[in-house]
Amino acid sequence: MERLQQETSCLNCLSINCCIGIEPPDLTLFDIEQIKGKYPKLGDDFYEELNFPFGVLPKMKKKDSGECVALLSNKCCLIYDRRPLDCQLFPLDLSMEEGSAWWIIYNKFCQLSLGLRPVLKEVIEIYESQIQSFFTQE
Repeated sequence: MERLQQETSCLNCLSINCCIGIEPPDLTLFDIEQIKGKYPKLGDDFYEELNFPFGVLPKMKKKDSGECVALLSNKCCLIYDRRPLDCQLFPLDLSMEEGSAWWIIYNKFCQLSLGLRPVLKEVIEIYESQIQSFFTQE
């Protein structure tokens, strides 16, 4: 597991494409509480609530430049140790269609996606075990 984390660590990235120019990450209530707990000075200024037909969805805010509000001038993430689940999953993403979930890999945006290929099945199994509770209904 440690080898897998080293090979797929965002800390090895130089491109930061995930923090610039793509859809801001969705946030869970757990994400919001974790970020607020560790970085209380951020208050509620790091996210916005967007209205959709199915309800309200919290998302990270973007700066006018298109960068994530947590991206610092040195291109490091302010909240890396508490980054949202959506950021932790990247370059993988889940797409929900007609009640089914599909895995997507963002090759174009993430240089680490190439390193994922040999261990993709293992990565997906780990993520599915960690996020299963978000998709199961009681």
